Amino acid sequence: GGGGGGSSAATFGKYGIINTSDLNKPQIKASFERWLAEVKGISSFNGPKHELMEYSKEYMEDYNTATLPHVKYYDFLKWEMEEYARKKKEAHDKATAAAAAAGGQDHAAVALDELHHKEEMAKR
Repeated sequence: GGGGGGSSAATFGKYGIINTSDLNKPQIKASFERWLAEVKGISSFNGPKHELMEYSKEYMEDYNTATLPHVKYYDFLKWEMEEYARKKKEAHDKATAAAAAAGGQDHAAVALDELHHKEEMAKR
């Protein structure tokens, strides 16, 4: 590393401190595997154990110093759930906004009724 001034000290442990034994925890394991896949470009590691240890050391160091490139690499399962909830909310908000832009759903229903009424009148 070579230390980047005192800035890293402020964020040390921001997301918690992990060690080798934590890599067996589901949320850490999933996050580490995601980090390996996306940051290192290794989707399924099948190399020597010492090499994996090097990666996990790097991961733990970045985790503990809060320098991972994205927040999802700290707790991927939690992030994924929050992301899913956020997308769902976004879709819901969009649908609501679209309905509001169309003058609300009631308005649409009224317009539809009027259309049917006109069609009925035309038939007579």
